[in-house]
Amino acid sequence: MQLVNQEPADDGTVRLVVKAEPAEVERAVDEVYRDVARRVSVPGFRKGKAPRALLEQRVSPDEARRMALDDLAPAAVVEALRAADVEPFTAPELEKKEVADDGSATLVASVTPRPKVELGEYRGLAVVRPAIEVTDEQVEAQLDRARERYARYEPVQDRPAQAGDLALVDYDLEADGQVVEGQSTHGYPSQIGNDSLFPELSEKLPGMKPGEQIRIPAAVPEDHADPAVAGKQGEYVVTLRELKQRVVPELTDEMAREAHNVSSAQELRDVTRGLLERLAREEAEDRLHSDLLDKVMEGARVSVPAAIVRAEAQARLERLEEDLRARGRSLEDYLDERHMDAERWRRNEEMQARMDLERMLVLEEVGRREGIEVSQEELTDEIVGIARRTASSADRVRKALQPRGMDRLADRLHHNKVLQFLVDHADITGEGEAAAEPAAQPDSEAREEQS
Repeated sequence: MQLVNQEPADDGTVRLVVKAEPAEVERAVDEVYRDVARRVSVPGFRKGKAPRALLEQRVSPDEARRMALDDLAPAAVVEALRAADVEPFTAPELEKKEVADDGSATLVASVTPRPKVELGEYRGLAVVRPAIEVTDEQVEAQLDRARERYARYEPVQDRPAQAGDLALVDYDLEADGQVVEGQSTHGYPSQIGNDSLFPELSEKLPGMKPGEQIRIPAAVPEDHADPAVAGKQGEYVVTLRELKQRVVPELTDEMAREAHNVSSAQELRDVTRGLLERLAREEAEDRLHSDLLDKVMEGARVSVPAAIVRAEAQARLERLEEDLRARGRSLEDYLDERHMDAERWRRNEEMQARMDLERMLVLEEVGRREGIEVSQEELTDEIVGIARRTASSADRVRKALQPRGMDRLADRLHHNKVLQFLVDHADITGEGEAAAEPAAQPDSEAREEQS
């Protein structure tokens, strides 16, 4: 097989045209028929021994040539990539395959070459490690949010209604002095100050006591079944039947034991502080990684073709739609909630995809230069960790990740290893240390030995 043409396209892809000589095609056809002979039974002949003429009655020569081209295609594409010195970034797509009158074959494949990455300095970069601080106020705020989950409503006896109360009301729509049929509700729960269905109640109920009434002007619906009152002006007669206030329990030892399975309120404070400190460490580490990668990107040069960016944005859209469908939602609802149309979402996603792809390519190039790889043992350990965190089994996690999930997991582990390499070889100071007298730095040879 021979590469006969290499055509770059405007979108960054390359079309490779490969020619297979007649003898190569014929050998591939012969192999097709040998495979047919091994698989089919022809009366009077042992498997694999039937003559070609009888096999051609089962598989026509034209069909055999099509099958032969399918068999030749993978090797032809690999040969074309080698001859063209192209490293594919995505899987090549076979666009065309045909046999000429002389028995030769032409195969055309489209491939997106891996973008070239030029790295600047990535060792010894100066970054600041964010300080980790968890204050008493943050601990108490977290405990307050935990207490809020156990809030309950209790009857109010000695004061009028106020914002935040839960009011149980009866209301009837009246027009021409008569209650309008089908427009009454009894026992309606109104959260004063946060009632989106009947917002007028949030304005009128404060100051009222159980048993009192108010009147709120309202129109009878235009489509009401009774044409005598449909569309007429009337009013809601609202009676405050019951009033409840939201009570948040105090943090006591008893509550800590019952709600959080710890021995005391102080232990709950200690556990909460430990959790916040762990989250703060993770956030600080993420910020350190991000700041360090920003510095690496400042010195790097990489250009991602538009075709790759569009394909990545489309893949993200498809994953989003699949996730939304699994939750019984639609893409339209998702975009409406964000006051965004599909075109604007795509533009934003393409911008983010381009940045993510550029960072990924730079990280992978650093990993390639430094020989950083993810071992099978590391991948297995991560799967076991996922299984433990999700109360599942490693086999179940593997099945759930197949096929693309395993590749994404390996990529994530690789990127994390590269980021850790950058951290290990960075010049890191803590927040507030910049004003201090700088320590003596080792010379370049000593620094290289330490690395």
